[in-house]
Amino acid sequence: MDDTSCSQASVYDDFSSFDYQTVTIYINGDRASDFTSATSTLLDEYVTSVQDQTPSDFLTAFNTALRSASLTNYYSSITLAVGPTYSLPVIDSGSSLTITANSSTITISGLKLSSGAGIFFAIASTDLTNAPTPAQIRASLDASSSTVSSANVLYSSASVSLTLTDLIPSTTYNIYYYAATADRTQYARVTSVNYVQKATTKAKTVSAPRMEINILITALIALFAFLL
Repeated sequence: MDDTSCSQASVYDDFSSFDYQTVTIYINGDRASDFTSATSTLLDEYVTSVQDQTPSDFLTAFNTALRSASLTNYYSSITLAVGPTYSLPVIDSGSSLTITANSSTITISGLKLSSGAGIFFAIASTDLTNAPTPAQIRASLDASSSTVSSANVLYSSASVSLTLTDLIPSTTYNIYYYAATADRTQYARVTSVNYVQKATTKAKTVSAPRMEINILITALIALFAFLL
């Protein structure tokens, strides 16, 4: 079954929940077309047909699939349950953000949602003018679709942090970030894209230990004395 219609079959070979006794299949819908979609009604008809053994094309196909996989003797029952719904995510405006940096990383801390569980996504971009879309950020891309440093973290209740790595020293970055609901499908609702600006620090120079410098100076003085 596809996202909005039951007229097209899909083959499932990777289940989100499978304990060798119960198989759970998640079918997501498209919020934009759910008001006109017949998916829910058709699913209810199909499950009822299997439960009551009411003759239908779906029941025939279902039984054929069980027989072809030698699962007829293992089949017990099928039920239909309504999955979770998600409200629009809201970034907690009362949470104080802290941004720290060194020569190659920038960390933004204190990220929270006031709307419940979700996921934060971020990228580090040297493009200080053009903001990427949530889809670009999720794909680790900047506004020009170039691959950049990215990070993501699950949020439940406590504030979380995002660290962008492999950055260039002494460079100003915009850390673009947004949050999505806990919905793992492509239809997850998201916040607007926000950003903070931070520069990485200078790269540390490695200096020779004082003793090594003294030995080098002594050697050079001895060399000059020999040449004279």
